[in-house]
Amino acid sequence: MENAENKKLSEVFTEEDGEDLIFHALSIVFPDIRLKSYMEFRMFDSVKYDLNFSAVALVKGLFYSEENIAKLKETFGSADYESTIRAKDESEEKGLETLYMGKTFLEHARDFIEMAKNALDDEEAQYLVPLKNLIDQSLTPRDAFFKELENSSPEELLRKNIVEVKNV
Repeated sequence: MENAENKKLSEVFTEEDGEDLIFHALSIVFPDIRLKSYMEFRMFDSVKYDLNFSAVALVKGLFYSEENIAKLKETFGSADYESTIRAKDESEEKGLETLYMGKTFLEHARDFIEMAKNALDDEEAQYLVPLKNLIDQSLTPRDAFFKELENSSPEELLRKNIVEVKNV
């Protein structure tokens, strides 16, 4: 195998290398979302307790609804790689005010929560409440963390966010 520096995957691997090697190469890349025979959302394990359930409910509400899939295709069907990466990069500075596909990230977030809520039953939709509360304040999880840190020491914050599991 040759040096892969600055080369596309298609320039390094050939059909003779086999699918296993290609899938191995793809498995060591860590994008936010990875497509395989399923969608793998990689950042959900790094959010605090109540928001991780919000994330699962959001995905179920958006992607297990034919109506929502159609809306997402209509809204983002013309998205391209360059504008998506540009918006992702801009979001590091602008946060929820980043403009993408004609709306801010904040507006998209509100739309996504509403779409998901409408596709879930009442019991499942309750898991969206912590995310909705955050978005209603125009905050990201990072923003909320630093806002809490202004009023608490790191030790207090850690104690407050520990989830204790008993009788396991």
